[in-house]
Parts: sequence; structure tokens; C-alpha cells
Amino acid sequence: MLLDDGLINRMVDECAKYTPSQLVEITHNQTPWIEAYRHGMNRIISKEAIRDYFS
Repeated sequence: MLLDDGLINRMVDECAKYTPSQLVEITHNQTPWIEAYRHGMNRIISKEAIRDYFS
């Protein structure tokens, strides 16, 4: 899958509106992070989980 540079730039611009703490709070309340998180474990959020969430 090729990414559109415009899409990446729009995402960077949108995320730049938030502080790092706000971005953490946003992502930690989204399903892919919630489903992957296990205290004390270094788990990876799958590309599929991210794609499914944002589709």
C-alpha cells in the first residue's frame, strides 16, 4: 500500500494541535491500544487492528 504524502502531512498537521499528553490520552482510549495493552508487557498493536479501527 502506498501512502499519499498529502495524507501524511494532514495527519502531522492535525496531531501537532495536541500536546504529547493529549495524544497519549487519545490513543489510550482507542480500541487497538486497549485490546493490545497488558500491564508490564511490551505488546505491539497490529497493522490489522489499526486498519480495522480506522476503516
